[in-house]
This record gives sequence, structure tokens and C-alpha cells, in this order.
Amino acid sequence: MFKLACSHLKSSPKAVILYSGLIVLYAVIKVYGESIYLPDKKEMDLDDFPKHYLLLSGIITAIYFAIAQAIAFPIFGREIDKPLWKIPPTLVNFFKFFSFWFALHLLSLMLRLLIFQSDLVFEEQFNLYMTWLMFTTTILPLGATVMFYGDTSWTGIKQSLTTMFGQFPYYLGVCIITFFIYIYIHEIYPSLPNYALPIIELIGALIDCIIFAYCWEVCKKHRDELENMDDLDF
Repeated sequence: MFKLACSHLKSSPKAVILYSGLIVLYAVIKVYGESIYLPDKKEMDLDDFPKHYLLLSGIITAIYFAIAQAIAFPIFGREIDKPLWKIPPTLVNFFKFFSFWFALHLLSLMLRLLIFQSDLVFEEQFNLYMTWLMFTTTILPLGATVMFYGDTSWTGIKQSLTTMFGQFPYYLGVCIITFFIYIYIHEIYPSLPNYALPIIELIGALIDCIIFAYCWEVCKKHRDELENMDDLDF
């Protein structure tokens, strides 16, 4: 399944380049802005950052990533599942997908701010940190699955969760791999020089595309299994 997902990066370069380009552009702007606004960032602990900066930066990041995903991923999904996935690229559908991605990223941001801005003992903070990491690893699989069905209502989310539980081993595998990738990135990120951060973001964007394509293929598998069951019932 992962091999097939990786092959989609070659077969659907338009969406991959678009998404990766948007993420790298954001990384470059962020590095430049922080070099002016926070020139001593490398010497600062997270507790030393201005609270308004953490909140504003997090919200801007959530908005930007949601926009990038709402623009690029429908193109990617349409290429992976053509001619079956036919949700048109209208402004209504863009805002529908954008709002869902933004809600997921905003929840992640609120949980992260709660961790680092609260006076919790180390054990409680660590438990919350692991919870945040586990939630973050499910954002892309859940978002991709919801986007596959094209329904961001509670009914659509329930349908997506049914698919995720129905294909649980596949989703568990990708979440575990993503979990350890995120841990590694968060460990090395603070020590990296500024020029390396856009490169890391590029790698992260490509990983996002692989995970998206992987989950899309799992959804196709689930759909085919349901169709086969219907044929047997008939």
C-alpha cells in the first residue's frame, strides 16, 4: 500500500508540487519574519516566547495549512481516484474543506498551547504532550478520509470513522509511523539552522502527500470491499 501511495507522487506531480511549494513558501516567510521579530529565537525556551506571538503564529499556521490542503488535496485525490471522485473544485467545496482542516489544526494548536502555557507538573505535561502528538498524527488520516467522502457534516465524519475502524490495521500502521516521524522532527527542529527549516518542511510536505495518498487508497479498498459484499448479497 505504501509503495502504491509513493507512486502517486510521480503520477500526480501537479498537486504534489503545488502543496510542497505552498508549504516551503510558508517556511521561508516564517524564517524571514522570525529573524526580524525574534532574532534570539535559538536561545529562547518555549516558555520565553511572547504568548500573543505563540497564539497569533499558531492561528496563522493553521489557516495557511488549511488553505494549502483545501487547494492541493482535492486535485491530488481527483487524480488518484479518477474518474470516480468527482467533487467539483467550487468555492463552496473549498470553504467546506478549508473549515474542516482549519478546525483540526486549531484543536491541535489549543492543546499545544494548553501544554506549554499551563503550570502542570512534568508527568502531567508529558502525558498531555503525548496526547497532543497522538492527536496530531490522526489529523491527516482523518482529514483525508473525510475528504474522500466529501462530507464534513457529523454524518460524513461518522462515515469516515466507520471506514477508519473498518480498516483499523492500515490506519494504525500509518499513525504509528507518523507518530515516530513527528517525535524525531520535534527533537531535531530546534537545533537546526534557519536555512535548513524550509528543507525540513519540504520533506514534511512530501510525507503529508504520501500519507494522504495512502489513506485515499485505503478508502478505495474499503469502498471496493463494500461493493463486493453488496454483490454477494445480491
